[in-house]
Amino acid sequence: MSVSRLACGPGKVFTLSEQEPKKKHKSRHGKGEKKKPLEINWRAWYLVGVLFFISIPLGLYLWNPFTGVQRVRKRVAAIEGRAEVEVVAPGILQAIFGSDVGFWSQVAGGTQVMRLHLDQSKVSDEDLRILRSTPFLTSLHLSNTAIGDAGLKYLKYATELKELLLVNTAAVTDKGLEELPHLKKLESINLTGTQVTEEIAETLKSVHSLKEVTLGGPKITPEGIEKVRAALPGVEVHPKPGGTTPAPPAPVPLKPMG
Repeated sequence: MSVSRLACGPGKVFTLSEQEPKKKHKSRHGKGEKKKPLEINWRAWYLVGVLFFISIPLGLYLWNPFTGVQRVRKRVAAIEGRAEVEVVAPGILQAIFGSDVGFWSQVAGGTQVMRLHLDQSKVSDEDLRILRSTPFLTSLHLSNTAIGDAGLKYLKYATELKELLLVNTAAVTDKGLEELPHLKKLESINLTGTQVTEEIAETLKSVHSLKEVTLGGPKITPEGIEKVRAALPGVEVHPKPGGTTPAPPAPVPLKPMG
């Protein structure tokens, strides 16, 4: 506000006040103009959705060579074993793209290793580190291999395992099987031809899912097998003396010289 004084004769002063003009703020939308409703570009959103949907399998395809499944398959092939995989992709994706194992094997997360056949392979104790990358594994065959106690420590990673074959693994002892209680779903185990003793009963008692055990070897007697049977009520315990080592190949006859 500003104040002005005017002199109007002797001794008289009149004071006038002026109101400062207020600044007027114009509405963004103009006087009396209503806000326009938000317009959605459905075509653009549709295009974004399509691109996003396509990018998922493409990204999984590009990432596939670096997944644990592919590393396991390569290592198993290198030691002359065999890995069986199954499709584990979500059902909705299988409904769209089909359930062919060959297709999903090219997509990261599309398949998982379910069974490992390493019988008579070149597998070593350290090779069993691959069990860290097989969370869905249900069957593991290690018969007639050089596997020992050191390799069996990796069994704790195969928490879905249901079947374990260790026939003629002469380096396996009671100590190496101390990881068995981690296998909450183990149903069948074959220890024929190992170095286990009747003390294995204490370990097997902690595997509550067991249904079948096959025993036999140089360090377990018929009395020891009966002790195991008594410790595992409800479990079928099959005695099997010795092992099932394959017969050696017949010698090749030498050709006469001359």
